[in-house]
Amino acid sequence: ILLTDPEALKHVLTTHSDIYPRDDGTLFTKLTLDIIGVSAFSYEFDALAPHQDKPPQTKQVSVVEAIELLITPPSLLYIVGILLLPWFPRWPLPAQNQRRRARRRLFEVVDAVLASKLSPSSKPPPSAASLPKTIKMLDLVDLMLTDTNDHKVSIDEARIHTTSTTLSWVFAMLAQHADVEAKVRAECRHVLAANNHSWDWKALGELKYTTAVIHETLRLFPTASMLATRVCVQDNDMPTLASVNEHAKPVFIPKVIHGTQMLVHTGAMHRNPKYWSRPAEFVPDRFIEGTESFEADKGLRGGQGNTYYYMPFSTGSKNCIGMRFAMAELQVVVASLVARHSFRLSPDANVEPTFVGVTMRPKHLNMTVHLVD
Repeated sequence: ILLTDPEALKHVLTTHSDIYPRDDGTLFTKLTLDIIGVSAFSYEFDALAPHQDKPPQTKQVSVVEAIELLITPPSLLYIVGILLLPWFPRWPLPAQNQRRRARRRLFEVVDAVLASKLSPSSKPPPSAASLPKTIKMLDLVDLMLTDTNDHKVSIDEARIHTTSTTLSWVFAMLAQHADVEAKVRAECRHVLAANNHSWDWKALGELKYTTAVIHETLRLFPTASMLATRVCVQDNDMPTLASVNEHAKPVFIPKVIHGTQMLVHTGAMHRNPKYWSRPAEFVPDRFIEGTESFEADKGLRGGQGNTYYYMPFSTGSKNCIGMRFAMAELQVVVASLVARHSFRLSPDANVEPTFVGVTMRPKHLNMTVHLVD
């Protein structure tokens, strides 16, 4: 699954530049949607396929259009209406009707997938343990249906958008750092040749520098820069890093009346000069053990690693459930594309961060793509 769609995107980049938009952020969103559709729902969105013009009388919104509509931030009027008028979401305004139709379309897809899998005429999905090691055709819904626990299945437009946003930032960084891109390409070609031109788990584990580039991108531009809030249930004295500063004192956090809300901002933590050397610079080597940059960062943290200082997926038992899938997806897509292509920003590109829904992405990621022998 992860290999098929990057191959499709490579075909798009090299043979259909006159059909597809030059906004590579849009292409990454479509690529991510295709991958999640097949792996999670056995549903082919065909988001990367050329769009055909629909007749004016056609009111059925496509899944791709529904996703794009729902990840578009609402207008200021909509936000004010939600805050001030309890019944505002039910008003039959055109914009709200569009969003309702889009959400209804996504639920129709989910219902259709579940109905096909729960149909008496369909065979029950085998357990993962009963499958041969060479056959792994179960999707996420199959695994949930064989589990004894209850699960809620839905297409979450935010989860689709997070990976595509990270891909946008990775390629924006590579487009601005030709030396880094060249090192990634050399590593990807070497690993691919050493593993029979196949991206299996062993091959992905050998992509040390490519993975470091992804981590450094997530450090500078965490997709979701603010973690969920927490509420103090009692007065607390939060300890500070005494190992770095012997004069550091605990921070008192009062419960007050209804509890003090705590918000962890990973974007600020990842650029704190107390814990990161050259915090605003793009330095992938800081995530490779033994390098000068790695040791410099470690020294600032009193000899500690980056756990609890680097948290793009949160941390602990409640961290992002899709972290490993997302990292594998990022590795495969980056390695597959950079191995044969070079990316450069167009003159009209604007990579200033801007918030789109819950994610922070480049404002206007236009790039030129060049084949590399």
